[in-house]
This record gives sequence, C-alpha cells and structure tokens, in this order.
Amino acid sequence: MAAQVGWRGLEETFKREAAQWSQWLPQLPRLLHHAVVDGSARGQQSLRELQGVRHELQVRNRLLLIGVTCLAALAIMTAWAFLGFKLPGR
Repeated sequence: MAAQVGWRGLEETFKREAAQWSQWLPQLPRLLHHAVVDGSARGQQSLRELQGVRHELQVRNRLLLIGVTCLAALAIMTAWAFLGFKLPGR
C-alpha cells in the first residue's frame, strides 16, 4: 500500500510521467487562458439565459395577478347579485 499511495508511489509516478510534464508545462499558461476565456463566455451566456427566464417569470406573475384580480371581482359581483344587495342611491 505504501508503495502505491505513499512517498515511494508518488516518486515512481513522477518518474514515469516526467517526460509528459516537460511537454505539458510550457502549454499550461495558454491552457489556463483558454479556460478562463471560455468560462467567462459561458458565464455571460448563462447570465443572459437567467435574465430571459426572470423576464418570463415576471410576465407570468403579472398575468396571474390580473387573472386572480378579475376572478375576485367576478366572485364579489356574483355574491353581491345573489344576496340581493342594491347600490346606495338606487
């Protein structure tokens, strides 16, 4: 277990992969730059999508409020008519 996970395992892994590290290290700054730029572009796209969803929810909430208000007014007028209330002055 110590040979696989411990310091000896780490040393052996480093010896095996040292040739690959010499190729990867010079590319690391470019790869990091691309990751940051791509992440920023994806973040902007996600922000636009969230703003669109927010707008749709606001429109839906306004329509729901209008519908509930109309139903409440209709219910009040119906109750007023069934109970036989008359408007003052008539």
